[in-house]
Amino acid sequence: MPCDKGHFAVNQNSSRCEPCPKGTFCNTTSCAQCTLCPEGQESLDLGSAECSLCHPGTYKGKEDDQCRFCHEGEYQVNWGGERCEMCPTDHYCPVSICLPRMWPTGRPF
Repeated sequence: MPCDKGHFAVNQNSSRCEPCPKGTFCNTTSCAQCTLCPEGQESLDLGSAECSLCHPGTYKGKEDDQCRFCHEGEYQVNWGGERCEMCPTDHYCPVSICLPRMWPTGRPF
């Protein structure tokens, strides 16, 4: 029996369909199992037919089940980030969605 997109058949000849768990998706009507969202994408709802790109300032690597915020001192300005970048030396990152900024001259250390 075909299942709706975002769902999978519990068994091959089953008439029972289950929603894909969070972090997975099924974009056809013939899924035997759901697929993990790729790096840089997530699905936060049960029964997802597709994954969404991580927002700037967030990332999702291989081991993550959803997009995570960049840590202090890191940035990510693109949609679908797989990792955050470290703020370069002599720069600062006021927020994780902005490009690094050069420290002003005469900055106290």
